[in-house]
Amino acid sequence: MNTIGPILLIVSFLGMVITAIIANRKRKKQQDYTLTRRMLIAFTAILILTIIFAKLTDPKEPAKSTTVESSSAVKKTSESKQISSSSIENSTEESSSTMESSSSDESDSVNTQIAAYLEQNKGFANGTLDENGNPTENGTPNPVFNWALTINEMDYEENLLKVNVNDNFLTLSQTDASSAVLSAQNAAVSIVSESENWDMDKASDGIFTQIYYNGNVIGRSKMTDVKEFKWK
Repeated sequence: MNTIGPILLIVSFLGMVITAIIANRKRKKQQDYTLTRRMLIAFTAILILTIIFAKLTDPKEPAKSTTVESSSAVKKTSESKQISSSSIENSTEESSSTMESSSSDESDSVNTQIAAYLEQNKGFANGTLDENGNPTENGTPNPVFNWALTINEMDYEENLLKVNVNDNFLTLSQTDASSAVLSAQNAAVSIVSESENWDMDKASDGIFTQIYYNGNVIGRSKMTDVKEFKWK
């Protein structure tokens, strides 16, 4: 609080009091005493009002209030940014999780269809299915589909086809082995291309293929042409 004004008033007031006392001693009339008392009361009232006014107009109080309000505003802004950042992170995580889940579901669906197609081709090869894919006891084995009898399963994910072969595959010559894997690749392409809406050009390019036996890679597509294979 600015104390200069009140101090000056107090000093002035004391001076007036001293002056009034001296004057009262010199004056003998009752009117002079009455005038002095009125002056003292008036100066007392002015002093009180001045002190009250100085307190009300103290410049430090608004500064404190402004500082508190500013701090509160900064805190709220920081909290708002944290909430916004957290919301963005949560939204990103949820979006990423949704995309991964969707991709996984699509792969599962494609691989389910590939497995069913493989079993159908085995049925044609063994003669347990007729030309329409219906079970039959008097069917004729079709050697065109013998490639399917050399393969246990196929798994597709992100432009990579994994073909797991069985013991029958090992009896094939390298040329017949390549032919069998190419038939497997073409079968997978017919499913994947329809599921992922591939055009004819992309479907004709084929899918990079790796061949496994008992969990070990025994062959793969060539980098120059995925429909040709390199064997270990």
